Amino acid sequence: MPGLCHPIASIKCLSYEIAEPSLPRKHTPYYTPDGNVVIQVQDTLFKLDLSVLHAKSPVLRSIVPPVYDGKTRLLGFNDQHPFQLPEVSEIDFTRLLSVIYPL
Repeated sequence: MPGLCHPIASIKCLSYEIAEPSLPRKHTPYYTPDGNVVIQVQDTLFKLDLSVLHAKSPVLRSIVPPVYDGKTRLLGFNDQHPFQLPEVSEIDFTRLLSVIYPL
């Protein structure tokens, strides 16, 4: 009786790439070096002067906290901790900024 041979199956090693979370991009031109608040809308960061936003938009004044209110700010002070506007699309926010900050 012939010997039972079991062919050795090749073992395939599957490699998986771990996708790093995509970093938000900085909006040009609305990511300004002299801005004092960072706002994220969708996957885009905007760095703006909060006093201008508050002066020109009562809505933003009501939802984006002041820079200094006697407390440590937890959001909006850098790219890693932006203030987020989840209900707004990037295109709509950019349109609003084109009125507030005409280029």
